[in-house]
Amino acid sequence: MILLVSRGSVQAQGAGGADSQPSPVWMLVSLSLTGAIVTTLDAAFAGYPALAALIFGQVFWLGVLAASSFLLLWFIDELCSGLFSPQGWAAKALTGLFTLRRSAIAQAGVLVSAAL
Repeated sequence: MILLVSRGSVQAQGAGGADSQPSPVWMLVSLSLTGAIVTTLDAAFAGYPALAALIFGQVFWLGVLAASSFLLLWFIDELCSGLFSPQGWAAKALTGLFTLRRSAIAQAGVLVSAAL
């Protein structure tokens, strides 16, 4: 089921595009998550609640870590995009102090975003 959802999201993004195959990374993540869920259910039904709780806890905290990392990266990207946009205070300051072109300021914004 997770594989179908992954394939559907890739097809929705690439609607009209040439490549509709899911990326190998998402395929690996989907297979690993499916294996963890199946193993958790098998352990729970086979009478190994400690193993099921351990696997569930690991999957839960990996999900929390992945979600918080995604949100942090998204926030940093939006922050740098706003600061180094032509109307941003960092762009105005760099233009006023060093008389940099807009393309150079945009490149600096990308470099700062990548560094953070």
